[in-house]
Amino acid sequence: MPRATVSSASITRTVKAVASAGVHVGRVEIKPDGTIVIHTVDEPAQAAMLSETGEANEWDDLLEPEASR
Repeated sequence: MPRATVSSASITRTVKAVASAGVHVGRVEIKPDGTIVIHTVDEPAQAAMLSETGEANEWDDLLEPEASR
């Protein structure tokens, strides 16, 4: 089965549409068939804390400076 190609423009459009709806994007997954899957988070700060595995790192809360909380 040939792999589908997804352009960066279509990914950008999808992420912008989700963000404009007020939903915070955590990560984006592109499936081999070309499906774009958006994984969301509850708060924007959590989006920055997601590791490459898609899970929050519990050390980020401890290491984050007090001023940025």
